[in-house]
Amino acid sequence: MSEPDTGKFTFTATPLPGVAPQTRAFLFPPHSTLHRQFGFEPSSLNIFTNVQTLTSTNCFTFALDSLILVHCDRCDNRGDDILQDIGTDTNDKGVIVFSNPNTDLNSKVFKPS
Repeated sequence: MSEPDTGKFTFTATPLPGVAPQTRAFLFPPHSTLHRQFGFEPSSLNIFTNVQTLTSTNCFTFALDSLILVHCDRCDNRGDDILQDIGTDTNDKGVIVFSNPNTDLNSKVFKPS
């Protein structure tokens, strides 16, 4: 039986003579989004275990937001110019697939020219 795809990374460190595995870590500074690509919490210190591995605490993501807002200056949506919002509800954690399920429900009013 194979393990389920959790979207987490397991990092492996090569043992170094005289260096304890607990001294190896990933430190993600505040105000950085790099932690998202590795699957860790922001401003976190993540230390390798005695077996030289470290598994991310979260699913990794290469998309900074899980939602894309498509703006159009011709839309009149009660104060905003959002034509469509597109979510990342896919199995592949780095790909967005969009299909409009209901064009009548998702239609927008356009401003006159």
